[in-house]
Amino acid sequence: MTYTPGLIGCVERFTLDVSPTTIDHDFLYQIVNPIVSSLPFRELRFLEVHWNRFMDENGHLTALIARSPLLETLLLDGPLISNEDELEAFLGLRSPNIRTLCLHNVNMTRVFTIREGTSLFLSAFASKLASKLEGSVAVPQLRKLSLCPIGTEIIHKCILNPAMRMYEPTHLRLASNHINHDLLRDFALSFQSITSLTLELGSFNSLGTNNSLFPNLIRLQVMGVKSAHTLISVLSETTTVTRAPRLQRIHLHLRHVHPPTPLPSLDDSVIKSVLDPYLYSLLLPRQQRVTLTIEVSTSYEPRANSWVAKGKPKRVFSRTSSLPNVTIRMKATERWWGKARDDENEARPLL
Repeated sequence: MTYTPGLIGCVERFTLDVSPTTIDHDFLYQIVNPIVSSLPFRELRFLEVHWNRFMDENGHLTALIARSPLLETLLLDGPLISNEDELEAFLGLRSPNIRTLCLHNVNMTRVFTIREGTSLFLSAFASKLASKLEGSVAVPQLRKLSLCPIGTEIIHKCILNPAMRMYEPTHLRLASNHINHDLLRDFALSFQSITSLTLELGSFNSLGTNNSLFPNLIRLQVMGVKSAHTLISVLSETTTVTRAPRLQRIHLHLRHVHPPTPLPSLDDSVIKSVLDPYLYSLLLPRQQRVTLTIEVSTSYEPRANSWVAKGKPKRVFSRTSSLPNVTIRMKATERWWGKARDDENEARPLL
């Protein structure tokens, strides 16, 4: 492979994805390590890496992040943390200009956990960082934070540690296994600055919380909905809708998956009898100030008699669609992880 260093140095966006590969692990090292360690980036502002649990034993990814002081967006999918340098780099502490941080499947290595003890290591790390910060924000430029998912101890001992202020984001995105009574409450208490909240439900069944208030919330997105009752639980129990005085936009994404997995909790009758009346009653007193968008995606060719196939979801959302400021549309299935987007004018399933 040949390249012109002068041109490569001007690259602003770089994506490395080794997640779908079936290449032998040792051979993968021989391919990836020279690439990550040698590219002479000087202007890099966007870095997206999908490791798929690839072990970066030589710290090339950490070094790449350190060599990119202009980095504004960092999307990490699957890297494992084995030392303090990696923890600092992955949390954005080595990137003074970072504004968007997405961490997906980021955790401590099993070997490190056994040898060092994750809890003790993270506690010591947080204590040292807190004393260094002296009340200031660790990553002051960060505005968008996405956790989908990462180690719970990293969240509690670093990101939400009450002894220090790691971030002050305005946009927060959480995956289903990070949505529960205590954790969402802790996020609400720690991040009062949140104006945009995205919850990716997936197969999650119930939120089970009733006191998680984001007082400055403007946009709420609930993604990957597979159950009408779960969606109602989220909208009701979080109280974000009923008590957020500044709320202006709600974006709901209903997901149909490939058979043979049936989705009786999202069939026509349930939507007509349960979800549609609920959304109508929820929006009716707020119809002049709250905009609702409902998107329906499917990853398969729907049944001929399906309302998805007919492309007329307004028939099952008959009452809700009669209100002003309501949009219901079809869309193609997207990977929820995806890429960061800059469009803040339209409700989107991604940060």
